[in-house]
Amino acid sequence: MLLFKKQQKDTDFHITPKLLFSNPNKHSDKKEYKPMEFVSTLGKLSISTVMNPRQVLDCSLNNLQPIITSHQKGDVDPGRKKYSVLSTIERMYDYLLELEDLERMLLIVPAEERGKIMDAKNEVAERMFSCFCIADSGSINEELLVHVLSTSKGKNMLARCVTQLRSEHSRAILYHLLGNMATIIAHDKKHEQLPQLCEPLGSVVHSGTINMMQVWMKSLVDGLSYYGDLELSLASVLANKLGLSLINDIIQRADHLCAMNANNFEVQAEWIKVLQQIYPHCLPLLVSLPKTEGLVMLGEALSRNRKLLRIPGSD
Repeated sequence: MLLFKKQQKDTDFHITPKLLFSNPNKHSDKKEYKPMEFVSTLGKLSISTVMNPRQVLDCSLNNLQPIITSHQKGDVDPGRKKYSVLSTIERMYDYLLELEDLERMLLIVPAEERGKIMDAKNEVAERMFSCFCIADSGSINEELLVHVLSTSKGKNMLARCVTQLRSEHSRAILYHLLGNMATIIAHDKKHEQLPQLCEPLGSVVHSGTINMMQVWMKSLVDGLSYYGDLELSLASVLANKLGLSLINDIIQRADHLCAMNANNFEVQAEWIKVLQQIYPHCLPLLVSLPKTEGLVMLGEALSRNRKLLRIPGSD
């Protein structure tokens, strides 16, 4: 018995070893692995191995280019578009902080050094405005402006920076904002942060000429007419604090400038021609919409122009 156990023990050392893992080269002749599509795969099983891993995320940003600031044909990935918009806002915030630092320096430096600081400030403001523009033409990219004003950070940034820009740049932003007012208001229903733009944009309006009032009002009317039903689009603007405030500011500024140039009938005729496009649509809305201070001011401003507008029954 002891001899048998000894012989069994000796034979245990001569057991042929076996591989626990298969040889990778052995399976090299198999067909190439095809990764599974993500669309409509919820609840389905998928198999991946060490030699054929399935790519879950594409983290490569090497080929990421600005999407909004260039005219690219075809559909753009919404994720990349959002990344591009947020990157633009962050870049503009950097310029804004730099502008505010230069503004504070103007208050403490001697008078002979203020010229250099003003030059630096104008240069930063120019770079900031260029973030809104199309690289090739230099004109404002309306799509980018709408996307920026669709975010909370974008509205906060524009409220702080619009008065820091050159007057012609601020007026250009206001022109395109009015042309896309209905879309911008529709995107603000969740946050309702557009009212913070009333004061800075109002200051832009009150620095404009009568010709600018005509251009701005026409831009608003043309933008609202694009959707077909002008009265319905106008109702959404009058129900919004920013939209109503800008309309009141433009009409009041135009009335003031017309009064200063009472003998210039040509200027008054051009303004009245623009106002006639919006006046008939405002009348029923002044009755149907809930009474607010802004609507009362608008009604009073339109009443002052009834005779000039030659509306039946205005005499």
